[in-house]
Amino acid sequence: MQTHVKGYIPYPKTFTGMDIISTLQDLIQQELETTHPRFFLDQAIVVEAARSLQSQFFFNEVECTGGVLQDEINDIFVFPYGGDFGIDGLGGLPNGVLTPLTKCYSPTCAADNPCYSGVCPRRVDSRKVECLLNRVKAKSLTAWLIEMPTKSQVRRNPESAAADRRSIILKLISREQAYLHDLDLIESAFLEPLIHACQSGPSLDQYSQLSVLPSSQLSEFIDTIFSNILDLRTYNRHLLESILMRQRQQNSVDMMGDIFLGSARELRTAYVEYLGNLGRARDVLGQELQKNGRLNSFLEGCARSVSSPVRTDILYFLCRPLEHLSQYPSMLQAVLALTPEGAPDEEYLPEAIAAFKAIEEVARLRQWQRGYPKKRTKEGGGSGPMVHRERRGEIRSWVDFLDKDSNLMGVSDSEKKRQSAMFEMIQSEMDYVADLQCIEKIYIEPLRNADTPIIDPNLLESFIHDVFLNYHEILDHHTRLLDKLHRIQRDDHPFIKCIMPPIMDAFLNVHNVYLKYMTNYPIATRMIEEEMRNNPMFDAFVNRCLRHPNAKWLGIHHFVRRPISRLFCYESVLKVIGDCTPFSHPDQNGISSIFHQLKVLCKSAEPGTLSVWAGVTHISNMVFKDGVGWVDMDLLNGQRTLKWKGKVLRRRDKESELNKWEELFVFLFDNYLVTTEIRRREGVEYYYLNRQPIPLELLTLVNFSDNPVRQVQNILQPGQTYSSPAAPEFTDSSRLVYPCTIHSAGRDGGIFTLYTEYPENRTEWKDGLEEALGLRRVVQEGNRVFEIETLSIDTLVVPSAVNGAGLGRVVQQMNSNPSYTGRVTCSVPFTMSEKQKLVAIGCEEGVWIGSMYASHSMRQVLNVKMVKQCAILEEFGLLLVLAHKSLLAYRIEALTNSEHLLTSQVPLRLSGSKEVQFFSVGNHFGRNLIIYMEPKKTESVFHILEPLLDNIYAGLRLRRQAAPQHFQSKSNNSEWFKSEKRFSISCEAYDMSFLKNTVAVMCARGFEIVDLHDYSCITVPQTQDPKMEKIVRRCEETKSLGIFQITEDGFLLCYQDFGFYVNRHGNPLPDHDIIEWEGSATSIALHLPYIFVFSSRFVEIRRLETGRLCQIITGEDVHCLWDGRTHTTGTSTFRNSSSQSPRVHAAMNKPSSFRPGSAGQGTVAQHVFEMVPNMSLFQPDLSPILRTRGSRPRRSVRNVFE
Repeated sequence: MQTHVKGYIPYPKTFTGMDIISTLQDLIQQELETTHPRFFLDQAIVVEAARSLQSQFFFNEVECTGGVLQDEINDIFVFPYGGDFGIDGLGGLPNGVLTPLTKCYSPTCAADNPCYSGVCPRRVDSRKVECLLNRVKAKSLTAWLIEMPTKSQVRRNPESAAADRRSIILKLISREQAYLHDLDLIESAFLEPLIHACQSGPSLDQYSQLSVLPSSQLSEFIDTIFSNILDLRTYNRHLLESILMRQRQQNSVDMMGDIFLGSARELRTAYVEYLGNLGRARDVLGQELQKNGRLNSFLEGCARSVSSPVRTDILYFLCRPLEHLSQYPSMLQAVLALTPEGAPDEEYLPEAIAAFKAIEEVARLRQWQRGYPKKRTKEGGGSGPMVHRERRGEIRSWVDFLDKDSNLMGVSDSEKKRQSAMFEMIQSEMDYVADLQCIEKIYIEPLRNADTPIIDPNLLESFIHDVFLNYHEILDHHTRLLDKLHRIQRDDHPFIKCIMPPIMDAFLNVHNVYLKYMTNYPIATRMIEEEMRNNPMFDAFVNRCLRHPNAKWLGIHHFVRRPISRLFCYESVLKVIGDCTPFSHPDQNGISSIFHQLKVLCKSAEPGTLSVWAGVTHISNMVFKDGVGWVDMDLLNGQRTLKWKGKVLRRRDKESELNKWEELFVFLFDNYLVTTEIRRREGVEYYYLNRQPIPLELLTLVNFSDNPVRQVQNILQPGQTYSSPAAPEFTDSSRLVYPCTIHSAGRDGGIFTLYTEYPENRTEWKDGLEEALGLRRVVQEGNRVFEIETLSIDTLVVPSAVNGAGLGRVVQQMNSNPSYTGRVTCSVPFTMSEKQKLVAIGCEEGVWIGSMYASHSMRQVLNVKMVKQCAILEEFGLLLVLAHKSLLAYRIEALTNSEHLLTSQVPLRLSGSKEVQFFSVGNHFGRNLIIYMEPKKTESVFHILEPLLDNIYAGLRLRRQAAPQHFQSKSNNSEWFKSEKRFSISCEAYDMSFLKNTVAVMCARGFEIVDLHDYSCITVPQTQDPKMEKIVRRCEETKSLGIFQITEDGFLLCYQDFGFYVNRHGNPLPDHDIIEWEGSATSIALHLPYIFVFSSRFVEIRRLETGRLCQIITGEDVHCLWDGRTHTTGTSTFRNSSSQSPRVHAAMNKPSSFRPGSAGQGTVAQHVFEMVPNMSLFQPDLSPILRTRGSRPRRSVRNVFE
C-alpha cells in the first residue's frame, strides 16, 4: 500500500484494482501448485474472486462511486479503518468456495487420467484460454493521475490552481451530501422499519415480522448496533450548512479552514464514541444474525429496498462514518496544496487537518480501550474488556497510537518513558479488570447454570462466597478507576499531563475492601483444594476452565490470587512512573502517598492473614475423635489469634492406669482451649481432639504453683513430690514434670491437671492463659448480644442450706419464716389497660406482681403453694397458674387492685379434680386454646379448653356487681371454657408447644407431632437411613426439651446435651453437624435468630443457623422462667414474635447475697432478669436461617409438622 493521488487528492495507504488482481493471482497460483500442478489459472476467475471480496466490503473504493472492480489503475481502493488494521479490523479473514478452483468430484478422476467431464479441472487443454484482460504497465498513467502540485506551480498558474481548488471543494461538498444521504437511509431504511416490526400489533400480514426481535431487547439492540449515529448526522449537517452558507455569502468558498477547525471540536466526542463502539456493534450484530434467521432476512429486505448500483447492506452503512472520517485529512490536504500563499486558509487548514487526524487517533484509542480490534482465534473469544489481553499483537506501546508523521523531536526521552509507563499501567489495569470479569464468566456463571450440578445447589452460594468473597466490590472500584483513566487518556491524548488524582481517590476507598479479601485468601485456597480433592466433578470443571479462551491456561488459583498480586504490582509500576516524572510535578506527591497507603494496607492485612493461615492449617489437620462433639470454634475469623501452643503431659484417669502417661498437644486460642493427641499419617501430623474444646468463659485457673513430681521410665512414683520447685539432679531414666491445674465448668468439665516438662513452659502457659482470659472478658463485655435487665433482685429470697442441712431442714426454715418466698419457678409479663407494664413472678410460696424494672414494687397477690407455671391471657383478662398440680384461673383486674385482700382471691379451677403436670396456651387456626396434661399410669392424657370471650366478659360483669373481689367458688367451667375432645400418647410427656398447624409434645420417645383435626400422631425424628442410627440412639438416651420452626422446611430439635436439624418430614439432615451444648441443658428458649440453652451454672447464647457460641452468662442456680410461649393474645408461634422485644426471663442466685442468721441459717436473694437484645450488635435477619444440604424430599411424603 502507498499514497495514490486522484484529482489532486492524496489517498494514503491505498491500492489499485491491478494491485488486487496481481496479489490474488499470485496467492491462488501458489496454492494451486500443491493441489493442481498442471492447472492454468484463468484471470477471469481471479477477477471474480476480487469482486466477491469487494461486495463483502473487505475493501472499498475511496470515492464510493460503486464502480465494478477492473484489472487497471483507474480506481483506488482502501481497507476498512483506513488500512491501519487491515481486513482483520472489523471481521475475520474471508472464506468461501470458488467452484472452478475445487478438485473434481469424480472418485475415478486422477491427475494423469482426467474424467469424462468437459469442465474437469484436470483437463488442462480445455481450461487453457487466453488472458481476458491485458495487463496495464505501471508506468503508463492515465490523464487524471498526476502528482500533487507544488507551491511554485500554484504561483505560476494561480487561475488554474484556483479552479482546481474550487473543484476539490465542490467534490468535498458533494461527498458530504452523499454521506448525509446515507445516514438518512440508516434511519428510514433500517431503524424505522425495525422499530415498527418489533412493536406492531398482531396481524396476518405482519406475522412474519412479529418475531424479528423481542420488544424487550429492542432498545438495547438499537443502542448497541447504531449507537449515536444519528448524532453524527446532526453534527455533519451543521458542518455542511456552514459551508453552504459561506458559499452563498461569497459566491464561492475561498476560505473554509476555520469552518472545519470549529466542526472538528464538535465532531470529536461524537465520532470517538461511535467508532469506539463499532467493533462491538459488528460482533453483536454477527452473533444475532447467526442465531436469528428472521432478523437476517428482515435486514436483507431492508438493504434491497435501498436504490444503489452496488450491494449496500447494513454493514456498509455502519462503516460509512469510519470511511468518511478517514477522508477528511486527504481532502483538506488537497485543498491546502492548492491554497495560495498568504491566504487565511493557509493558517487554519493545517490545524484542521491535525484536528481530524487527532479524532482518528482518539477513535483508535477508544476502540483499543473497549477491546477492539481483537485478534480472532479458532475458539472464538469474547468481546469487550475481556479480550484486552489479545490486543498485544496489534498495540504494544504508546507510540503505536501516534501518527507516523508526528514529530517527537521536541519531547525529552524521560517524558517519552513517562508516557510509555503510564500507558503500560493503564494497559495492565485493563488486564486486571478483565481477569476479575473472568471470575464471573469462567467460574461463577458456569457453576450456577450447569445442567448437572457440579456442587450441591444448597451449598453452592456458600462456596462461591467463601472462595470469591467480595471480589465484585474490588471489580466495581477498579472499573470506576479504569473509566477515569480512560477518560484522561482520551482527553489528554497524546500526552497525559497528570494521572495520579483518580488513583489516589481509588486507594482511599479500597483499603477495607482489600483488607477483607486478603484475610480471606487462605480460606479460599483451602476451600478450593478441599473441593477439588473431594469432588471429582469440580476437579474436572476446573481443568476444563483452563481451556477457556480468556483463561490463558491459568487456573482458578491465579484468578483468586489476582487482587493480591495486583496490589503488590502497583508499587513497581508507580516507581517507574515516579522515576520519569520531574520532582516538582504534582504526580510525585500522589505517588508517595500511595506508597504509604500500600505499606499501611499490607501491614494491616499481615496479622489477620497469618492468623487465618494458622487457623486454616489447624482446621485442616484437626480431627474430632469419636465421642467428641464437633464445635464451631470460628477459627477462620480474621480476628482469631493463637495465644500459645505446645506439648504437655497428662496422667491417665483410670485407677488402673494412674502410673501411665500420655502426651498431648495444646492450642490456646483467644476463644477456646483445645487439647489434642498427635498422630502421624502418610507423613502428615494430625491433631485428634481428645475432649470437647473448652470456651474460655468456662475456664478458671486453679493452681500453677504446686511442686514438681518425678516421672521415672514412664512411671510416676505415687506420692513422690519435691519441696522446692527447682529441679534436683536426676538420671536419664527419670525427669521432673510441673503440674498445671485448671477447671472447666462445662458438661464434661471439672478439675484436671496437665504437666509441662520445664518450669519455663509452665510459666509461659500460665501467662498465656491469664492474658487470653483477660482479653476474652474484655472482648465479651464489649460484644454482648444480650444485656441483662433486672426485674427483681432483693424481694424473692430462699433459705440457704448450710452446715450440712438437708431438704427437710430447708422446708422447716421456710415454714418458720414468712419472709421466704421459695424458689422462683416462672414469670410472665403483661400490660394493663392503662399501658402499665407489669410482670407476674411465680414462686414456691405464691405469686408476686409488680412493675417492670422496679424491684421494690413487687408484692404478693396469691398465697398458693408449689407454683410451677403461669401464663397470661390478656385478651380475656385472666392469669393462669399451675399450683399443687391444679390449673387455676384468676382475674388480672382483681389481682392488681390494691383494695382487694390477698386471702380473698378464689380461683376458677379449670382442671377440676384432675392432676395437671403442665399446660400450654397457643393459637390454632385462629382459635385460642389451652391444653393441659393429666398423667396416667401408662399414658399422658391431654385436655383441650377454648376460652369463650363473650361468656367471660358477661360473667365478669355479673360477678363484679355481686362479688367484685373473687370468682364464685361453685362456678361452672362450661360457661367460660369450652371443652374439646381429649387425646393421649402412650408414654411420659414433659412439655408441649404449638407449631404452625400442629402441636409438638416432648416425651420419652422424643417428639410426638399431633394433628388437632384427627389427633393422629407421628414420632420425630424419623429415619430409615442406617447412617442416622447413632443420632437416633442418642435421642433415645436423653430428654427432649424443645422444637422450633426455623423456616418453612427446617426445624431444630433440642435435647439435654445437643440439638440437630430435621426437614419438614421429620428426617435428620445428614450433612448438618450436631450442635453440642457446653452444659447439660435444663430448658431451651428462642429469640430469633438466637437460641438460649439453660444449664444450672450458665446460659449459652448461640446462632441458630450455625450453632456458633456467641455469648455465655454465668451464675449459680440459673434457670429459665419464661421462654415467650405462654404470653399470647392469640398466637404463640415464635415466627410471629418481635425480634427486638425481650422474649426471655431467667433467674439466678444473686452473687454474694448470703446473709447469715441464727443457728447457721441464712438467706439467698434471687436475681430475676430479662434478656434484652443489644441493638448495636443484634442481627435479627434470619433469611436464609437454615442452609438445608439434603436433597428435596418427594412430594408423596407427608409434612409431619402441618
